[in-house]
Parts: sequence; structure tokens; C-alpha cells
Amino acid sequence: MEVREALEKGNLNASGGFLLTQTQEYLIRGLGRIQDVSDIENTVITTKEGGVPVLVKDVAAVKMAGPAIRRGAGTLNGQETVLGKVSKQPDTNTLTLTKKVLEAFEELQKSLPEGILIKPEYLQSELIERALATVKEALLEGGILVVVIIVAFLFNLRTSLISLTAIPLSFILTLMILYWYGLTVNNMTLAGLAIAVGMVVDDAIIDVENIFRRLREYFFGVGHVGTRHSLLNEDRDSNTLTLLSKIAQTPSEVVLKASNEIRSAVVFATLIIILVFIPLFTLEGLEGRLFYPLGLAVVISMAASLVVALTVTPVLSDLLLTKPRYLNERESPLVRGLKKGYRSSLHYVLRKPRQVLVPVILLFLGSLILIPFMGREFLPVVDEGTLLVNAVLLPGTSLEQTMRVGAQIEKALHEFPEVISTTNRLGRAEEDEHAEGVNTAEILVSLLPIEKREKSREELLTALRDRLKEFPGVLITIGQPLQHRIDHLLSGVNAQIAIKLFGNDLSVLRSKAEEIRRVVSAVPGVADLFVEQQVEVPQLKIQIDRKAVARYGLTMSDVSHFIETAFKGEAVSQVLLGQRQYDLVVIMDEKGRSDIEKLKKLVMITPTGSRISLEQVALIQTGTGPNTINRENVARRIVIQSNVSGRDLGGFVQEVQQKIADQVKLPPGYFVSYGGQFESQQRAFKRLAIEFVLVTVIMFSLLYMSLRSAPLAVAVLLNLPLAIVGGIISIYLSSGVLNVSSLVGFILLFGIAVRNGVLMVSHINDLRYHEGLDLEKAILQGAEERMTPVLMTALATAIGMVPLIWAQGSGSELQKPLATVIVGGTISATALTLIVLPILYRLIEGRKKKVEKKRLVTSAELSALRRE
Repeated sequence: MEVREALEKGNLNASGGFLLTQTQEYLIRGLGRIQDVSDIENTVITTKEGGVPVLVKDVAAVKMAGPAIRRGAGTLNGQETVLGKVSKQPDTNTLTLTKKVLEAFEELQKSLPEGILIKPEYLQSELIERALATVKEALLEGGILVVVIIVAFLFNLRTSLISLTAIPLSFILTLMILYWYGLTVNNMTLAGLAIAVGMVVDDAIIDVENIFRRLREYFFGVGHVGTRHSLLNEDRDSNTLTLLSKIAQTPSEVVLKASNEIRSAVVFATLIIILVFIPLFTLEGLEGRLFYPLGLAVVISMAASLVVALTVTPVLSDLLLTKPRYLNERESPLVRGLKKGYRSSLHYVLRKPRQVLVPVILLFLGSLILIPFMGREFLPVVDEGTLLVNAVLLPGTSLEQTMRVGAQIEKALHEFPEVISTTNRLGRAEEDEHAEGVNTAEILVSLLPIEKREKSREELLTALRDRLKEFPGVLITIGQPLQHRIDHLLSGVNAQIAIKLFGNDLSVLRSKAEEIRRVVSAVPGVADLFVEQQVEVPQLKIQIDRKAVARYGLTMSDVSHFIETAFKGEAVSQVLLGQRQYDLVVIMDEKGRSDIEKLKKLVMITPTGSRISLEQVALIQTGTGPNTINRENVARRIVIQSNVSGRDLGGFVQEVQQKIADQVKLPPGYFVSYGGQFESQQRAFKRLAIEFVLVTVIMFSLLYMSLRSAPLAVAVLLNLPLAIVGGIISIYLSSGVLNVSSLVGFILLFGIAVRNGVLMVSHINDLRYHEGLDLEKAILQGAEERMTPVLMTALATAIGMVPLIWAQGSGSELQKPLATVIVGGTISATALTLIVLPILYRLIEGRKKKVEKKRLVTSAELSALRRE
């Protein structure tokens, strides 16, 4: 203690202010910092009787100890190297930061000695750039397919160009808004734009198609069946057209009134699309952070497309379409053929509604039967192009032995042609955020690009696991860098599933954990299974005697501090030599620390100045104790962790839960909880289900405001089951697994399905109540006239997402389930909407008409009776 205090006080500089003379000012500095080893040796500890000083060199050896004990190492392809890691601050752009760091490395490389090379081995920016390239490619391909669909249906260059202007204008507005609010364009934002590429043209398509049709009627007298009507006045400039019970005298008025004719339906349909994304913004945790940018991009782009459709599209139509020579007198061959087939089909199904409704109901129920046979998972696994192999040896294994085993593992990994390089980090510093012992190795494995590999990701992982099983006594898990971080964020372990066993007694925890491990090992699909290493290790226990400590006037802190300084050492100051800084450490000499008997005789000085040995205030003995004790929410716990291979996560966890409940009997006070991706998946599924019910209620309210009829609003909402049919079947035939991404697809799909219904029912209502058609004619004409925009918008949305389905690049795994659901569901919803919705409309309005007719008859009879 005296040595420590002397060294602390013997290494100080001081400031003495200023010395002023008549002509000069001097800065006063007291220089007392240690300059070399001799300064330390000659530091006075105390003074004996007679004034004889006791120096540090009289009681201790002073020397440059060299580097501290190694608690880690790094290798590259089996050769020892120096590894470093650069971590970014939150909200910092990864691509920008990476570029600046690489530029700094280039400058630093110029000043390094020959033979020393700075080489980046893992750049997160490369994964981001690959994912961005995948989405950009899908966005471009989707845009091209949308152009093809629009041209094929409209068969007119000008109308196609007017519709397509919605894509760049909507996206420019979206990017401006994102920039205005300081939001970055990331992979999920671009994925949202890729999803929206076929949707942002929908409002413009509906608007321009209606304007185009009305202008054709105005100039050529072509009605809804594509035939010429006789005109009372042969002068086309004086032609008139009935629109919304008003007379249009000029082509510009036709454009204005045709746009107003469908404006209400377009606004409500787009509001419903935006509304269905509300659940996405309320997701918590990782899934919320992932899908929030996607939902935001879609919502902003849809709102922007609505603005474009209500402003730019009518103006461009007035400028480019109001001359007869700009219009086709006949519809495109594709539309004529579709209308011909649809017209005959519609006549048939309206006569025999049961022959349609019964199979549709059976189809819906049949699709629901598929759900129990589908798997569950949190999120699709993204191929990052890099693997992370964690190898854990027995506690107490030396760093040198861990390095030897790590080198052998790296050599085994290089046997696979898909492996480019390996980087091994062994151990972690005590002050690291994830401190690890020297018995751990973390190997980063860089792989060839996906298109150049001989094996798929699952095949490669299976082969690697089989090869690494040949290392006995080594617990190995294989994952990916970002996947490991996500797993650690969700459950605190680097695995998909964390089975946490809680209890008080460590020995019981260990035995029951091993029992659980044996049960889980028999479940099909288990991979990388092991129990958190909590074992008994040799310990030297110094049990402090409180009564003895009090008797000598000491405190528990005094004794504990003495033990820590003597055995572990304490940095009492720093010595500055040139540009280097060294810790000045006080510690007992190595010989004294290696002999238990000498430890017992260590001398302590009491407050009264008397000297006592350590054994007088503490019991010193050898024994065993746990290498680590982990707690969660105050309770002791041990973790059994596992990954899943070859099956869905949800089914695996359910089977594990059932087998543990049946085969493992826990003592009172002990319990099991399940963490990781499974827990997050259940939370996300539950939240989305609850909020979907709330959104459905709000959608019904909007539909009622638009249609002014509760039965018709319900009829439009019946599009949701029709959409579910295609969504479920498409997922079942592709991956067969439901996850958060596919549920997000269902959310968007419901908005698209309801949009189609709003457009059709609104137009039929307009024909009945504004143009005076009877029920049958309004249904036939309205359905046929709305067939083209419904098919165009649905196909533009679905076809625009097809590139996301066939994409194979990094990051495509997240968008693929979403796009699969939307494409399959849009096809079924559109096909069934065109057939089923007119039937439902006729049944609802026909019954309403009969009730009103009966009421009128009853009123007439009552009036007649009164007159009599």
C-alpha cells in the first residue's frame, strides 16, 4: 500500500503560475514526472529512524515488463497477422464512411515500411452494394415490363407516355420528400420503390383510360361495345357527350369531366392502399426497423402518384389527346379479344350465380386448409456472401492451443472451392463489448459470389458442418456476420434459437441443460446445438474473515484492494517516454504469486502501524468453482442454443417445446423460456393479426363513405378472401413458409384487391345514378368498361414485381416472399373480382330493388284502403 501511494505521488508535474520581471514573464513549471527506470527506483517510500530513506529499489524490482499477457490473436488464411475493426457511429452512412476509411488506408499505406500491407478483408458496404444492385436491376426490369403492359392495352403511344410519366414524377417526388426529412435511400427503400413501380402508374392509368375512352366516344361515337353510334349532327365539332348528367361541348371539357368522373374512386382507392400500411409502421424491434423504410417509400410514392394523376395526367391528356388524329377509333386487339370473352362470360355467370359462388367458396376454404401445412419463420435468411464460424474449446484451453486448432479449422475450410479466404480472431479483450476467453475462435469466411458457386447456400452449410464435426471437443456454430448480430440482438446468443433454463443451483442447471440438449438433439433439423459452457474450474479462494478484519481496524475494502493489487496488479500511474505511454503497475513478484504459502505470509499494515499477515484476516485454500455465472432479470440461467437446417423455424420450435415438456421434468422454481427469432416471429405475427382487424374496420368506413352502402362495402371487402386464395397458394407452391415478409405482402395485397372493387362498384353506381341505366345494363356496361383499367392496374402491379421473384442476388431473399404473395394474390383477386363482384352487386342491389318495390306496393295498397 505504501509503495502504491509513493509511486502515485512521485510522478507529478505542477504549475507555479508566472514569474514577472521588469522586462520578462516566465512560466513556472514544476517538473516531477518519471523519465526512466532509475527515477522509479529512487522514489522514496518512507523514512526510517535517523532519517534514512527507504527507496522503491530497496523493497522491489523495477523493470520494463514488456507486453501484457496475450488475451487474443489474429490469423489470415492460417498465418498470424494483426486484425483491426472499424465500427461506425449510429446514423452514419455506411457507404460514405467506407469510402473515406479506404481513402485513409491508402494514405496510411504510403507511410508504412516495406512488407506491411493494409488489406480490408470484410466490408459491409460490399453486401449493401450487391443488395442495392439487385434491387436496382429488379426496379429497371419491372419498369420495362410495366411499359409493355400499358402499351399492349392502350395501343396508343401518347396515352402510354402520359401514363408512364407517373413513374419518374412519383419517384422524384418521393426522393425529394425522403431527402427533405433527412432519410437515406437504402436497400429496403429501393425495395419499396421496386414494389411500387407497377402501382404508381395505376392512378394515371385509370385516369387516362377513362379520358381516352370518353374522347373516343366524343369524336367517333364509339360506345362501350366498340361500335359506332349514329350521330344527330354530322359536324364532329358540335358533337356532345353525356357525362355525369352534364353536356360536354369541347374536347377539353370532355377531359375535365372524364377526370372528375373517376376522381372520387381513385382518391378513396389510393387512401385504402396507404391505410393498409399502418400496421407496418407499428412493428417493433428488428422487423420494424427493416420494413419501416419499405412501407414509407411505398406510402410516399403512392401519395405522389395520386397528386400526379389528379394534376399532371389531365393536363397532359388535354395537350396530347384532344385531336381526333391522336386517337385510335378502335381498341387494341388485346382489349377487344378480352372484352369479347369477358362479355360472354359475364352474361353466363349473372344467369347462374351459384355455379360460380359455390366453387369460389370451396376454393377459399381449400386454400385455408393449406395453412397448417405451411412452415413459420421470422425472416428469410439472406445470403451475405460471408460466413462466420464460431469455435469454442473447453474453458482453460491456452491461447496457443486455440491457435493450433483454429489453423486446422481454417485449413479444412479452404478445402471447399467456394471459400476465398479466412480470417480468424481468437479471444476478446476484457474491455471488449463482447469479452470472450482465449478458448474461442471467430473465423470470418469469404465466399465466391452466388452465381459462381458450385453448391447452394444450404448444401454448402451442410457440407461444412459435416467436415467440422471431425474436430472432437470443439463446439462449432456456423452463421453469417449480420445474422449473428441479429440473433445476438434478439436473444443474447449467436444462434436462431435460445432455450433459456432458469434456476438457483448451478449444478442442477448444468444437469438439466444437458438433459434438454439430449432431447433437442433428436429433433429433425437441429444444427449447431450446444450448451453454454458453465463448468467447474480450479480456483484459489481467499475467504476474508470479517471479525478479524474489524479486530485489526481494517475494512473489507482494504483487504480486497490489497489482494487485487498483489495478485492482479494495479496501474497507479503512467510513464511518458517520447510518444509512448506505459502503465506503472504495482504487483507482487512472480515467485511470490506462484507459492500459496508465501501468499499466506503477505504483510499488511494496519491503521495503527502494526504488521499482520494475510492469513490472519483471511482463509486461503484451493478448490473449484464455476468459470462463469450468467444472469437475466436477476435470475441465474444457462442457455441451450441451436440453429435450424432443412426445415422451418416455427415447426422446429413447436416440436422442441413439446418434447421438452414431455421428457424433461424440472424441479420447483426452475423454468424454461424460448428466445431468438421464434419469439420475434410470434410477436410480429400477433401484432399484424390484431392490427389487420383494426385496419379492416377503417377500410369498411372508407368504403361506406365512398359507396354510401354498407352491403356494397361488405361486397368489396369480400375481395380480401379472394386475394388470400392466390397468396396462400403461391407461397405454398414456392417456399411453403410464412414469415414477416410474406405477411407484409398480404397487407399490401389487401389494399390492391380492395382498390379493384372500389373502381368497379363506383363506376356501376355512376352509370345507374348519373347516366340513368337500369341495374342489368349498368352491371354489364360498368363491368366491361372497368375491365380494362382493372386488368391494367393489376397486371402492372403484379408484372412489375416479377423481377423481385426471379432475382438471385444478395438481399433478394427479403423481398421474394413479399412479391410472391402479391403476384399470386393479385392474379386470383383480379380474376375473381371481375366475375364474383358483379354477381354480388346484382344480388345485393336486386334484393334492395325488390324490397323497395314491395314497400312501394304496400304503400300504394295502404293509400287505396284509406281512400275507400
